[in-house]
Amino acid sequence: MLWRWLPDGVLLLTPHTQEPLAVRGSAAAVWAHLVQPQSTDQLVAHLLAELPPPGIDRSTVVADVEGLLRSLAACGAVEATD
Repeated sequence: MLWRWLPDGVLLLTPHTQEPLAVRGSAAAVWAHLVQPQSTDQLVAHLLAELPPPGIDRSTVVADVEGLLRSLAACGAVEATD
């Protein structure tokens, strides 16, 4: 898989897609922490520490991170580990 940082996020060329996938905003922040394997809880903690949006509920961030990880796994960008 190939990827490159852009001024507004990350561009991914994944094994299961023919078109590049643009990852922006908080999703790009999650990508930055995936250099080393991270649990969902660890990724959520990083996001809440780095991008503290006022009034956001932790459960919303968890759901968003889980959805992102499912999407990245579906296109071959990441693999789940035990």
